[in-house]
Amino acid sequence: MRNKIIFLTLLIIIIEMSNIIAQELKAYNLEAKWKNDSEMIITYDLDGKADSKVELKIYLLSSDNPNFKIEVKTASGDIGEGKFLGKGRKVIWKIYSDYPDIEEEKEFYFNLVANYVEEDKGWPWYYYAGGGIVVAAVVAVVALGSSNEEAPQNGGFPLPPSRD
Repeated sequence: MRNKIIFLTLLIIIIEMSNIIAQELKAYNLEAKWKNDSEMIITYDLDGKADSKVELKIYLLSSDNPNFKIEVKTASGDIGEGKFLGKGRKVIWKIYSDYPDIEEEKEFYFNLVANYVEEDKGWPWYYYAGGGIVVAAVVAVVALGSSNEEAPQNGGFPLPPSRD
């Protein structure tokens, strides 16, 4: 019974930790408009953990060709690595620098990919918590486990080898 209680407690702690860690970024309202003949303005909104640093990439994709994928590189604004959470984020892309042979009559769309960037502040707290849980589980299994071995005789020392 005690093993079941310990197991269920550990399971609840692990599930709660994964909920805290797995807060995802959500991008919405992604729009693109021509600024002039060579630049495009891409705007977006991004929700996530407050005051977090993210790595943000934008890709140009084609509705006609599933293998077509151009990364927006020659750009300025809210792209790359930084704190880009919030509404009305803006990127100015010099499209012909990254894709000089664009066929403007094709149907294109954008895909925004954002991931959290961990700032180096030592080990995250969940490493310590996870290590503590593993140690507690091992101690519980060892302490509560039953042993089928008999206690050694002769004060715990092995018998000397036979001299036949």
